[in-house]
Amino acid sequence: MIVGIILVGGVIGILAAGAALVLGQGVWMALLVYSGTGTLAVLVCAGLVALRADRAAQPGTRSLTRPQRG
Repeated sequence: MIVGIILVGGVIGILAAGAALVLGQGVWMALLVYSGTGTLAVLVCAGLVALRADRAAQPGTRSLTRPQRG
C-alpha cells in the first residue's frame, strides 16, 4: 500500500510538472512543482488512509468481511 501511495504522488507530481511546462514555466520551476505537489499528494493520501483505518476500528461500525478464524 505504501508503494501505491508513493506512485500516486509521483504521477500527480509529474502531471503538475507537465502542466507547469506547458504554461511556460522553466525547468527548475517544473522540478519544484513536481517535488512539492508529489510530496503533498503522498501526505494527503497517507492521512486519508490513516483516518479510514482509524474509523474502521471504532466500535459500532460494521465490517464488510467475515471474522477470521485462527
